[in-house]
Amino acid sequence: TPLEKERLAHYAFEDTRTRIYIGREQYYENINQHLRNPKKGPMVVIGESGSGKSSFICNWSARYRESHPSSLIISHYIGSTSDSADLGLMLTRIMEEIKLFY
Repeated sequence: TPLEKERLAHYAFEDTRTRIYIGREQYYENINQHLRNPKKGPMVVIGESGSGKSSFICNWSARYRESHPSSLIISHYIGSTSDSADLGLMLTRIMEEIKLFY
């Protein structure tokens, strides 16, 4: 299905950034702590271009998905597919993923 194709494309993007990445464990724990407190709101990862933000998020996402297989993790990386930056398609995909999960 188109949903599966898009999901697999984002996983493929993620996979290319998890092969040779050495991250600091504290960065992963910062996200995990943030998620444990639902009242904190959104978290933003910032840094210079090329500093490894995408690789960091890809690695965290893959690790979290592996250690929490019953949790819904929707990986969506702008620029990873031709449709990934289209807001309408992105929101539709997210809603379809949620619908499928529940």
